[in-house]
Amino acid sequence: MSLQGKTALITGSSGGLGAAIAANFWQAGANLILTARSQDKLQQLVANLDQRDGQQAKIIAADLAQPQAIE
Repeated sequence: MSLQGKTALITGSSGGLGAAIAANFWQAGANLILTARSQDKLQQLVANLDQRDGQQAKIIAADLAQPQAIE
């Protein structure tokens, strides 16, 4: 399945299933918006993605369980 030109928002993407889903979506061509509490782990995940022309991965470090974090 190609996700070329699509954008996926993946929460909890700093490890486990979230990181695995992010990697699979990336391989399918999706741009990523990655959220989790740990900025360091998100940066590590993005650093491990193979760089592709036109594909982007953005990081939002936040605890989405906290209402003020959503702002």
